[in-house]
Amino acid sequence: MEFCFGALSDSLEIQANSQGYTLGEHKEFQEIADSLLLCYENKIITDKEYNKALERLHKKIIKKVKKI
Repeated sequence: MEFCFGALSDSLEIQANSQGYTLGEHKEFQEIADSLLLCYENKIITDKEYNKALERLHKKIIKKVKKI
């Protein structure tokens, strides 16, 4: 399962749906991804920290998604 986390990417739910999955009740993942991007763009976290955080978020998303 693959997700794009960029500013111009579709929402995580749309991306999950296009792959045959849903985030269900776990809508907070989008807020977390948006917050990480905001921190990265404003130089609050480094590139390395951002990528590591996205890896962790991706793992959490994979554990919670459900097949449609």
